[in-house]
Amino acid sequence: MLVDVGWLDTETALVSVRGDVDQDTVEELNAAVQECLAGSCARVVLDCSEAPYFDSAGISALVLADRMAARRGAVFQLMGVASRLLKLLELTGLDQTLSIADDIPPASAVTAPQTTGMATLTEWFGQAPGGGSTDPESADEPPGSDRLRALIESHEARKLRRRQNLEAARAKLDSARGPVPLID
Repeated sequence: MLVDVGWLDTETALVSVRGDVDQDTVEELNAAVQECLAGSCARVVLDCSEAPYFDSAGISALVLADRMAARRGAVFQLMGVASRLLKLLELTGLDQTLSIADDIPPASAVTAPQTTGMATLTEWFGQAPGGGSTDPESADEPPGSDRLRALIESHEARKLRRRQNLEAARAKLDSARGPVPLID
C-alpha cells in the first residue's frame, strides 16, 4: 500500500491510499493521519478511490482517524469510497457516523464534528460517546478500541484454528493413504 499526503489548502490535508488497507499496511495510514493532525490541520480527507480492499484493521483505522480528528476539533472525511467498502460501512452502521463525500467538498461546506450520530459508535463499541480520556495526546486509541481489538484477535484466532484443522486433516489423509506402491 502507498500513502501520499498532500495539502488542498492551508488547513486541509488530502491523504491518498493506493492498495489494500489491511493489518499489514494499516500502520502507514495511521501514521499519515496522525502526522496531519499533529499540525494545524482542520480537515483530513482520505481518498479511498484506489484502495480496493479494507479488512477489519482498515475499518478500525477509519474509526480511529475519525475519533482523533474529533478530539482535536478537526474533521475527518472519506471520499472515493468503493461500493464494497461502502457496504461494510453500512453493515456496521459507520456510514451514519463517518463523513463520506463523493468529491472533495469545499472547506466552507464542512462543519465541525457533532456528537449526534454517535449512538452508532456506542452500539458498536459498547461504550458511551466521549468515554475515555479527553486529553488530545491520548487520542491514539478511540473509546472501545479494546473491544474492537479483542474482536480482531478472536477472528485471527479462528483463522489460525481453521488453518491448523486443515493441516491436521491433510496429514490424516496422507497417513490414511499409506505408502504409495512402486510399479515395476
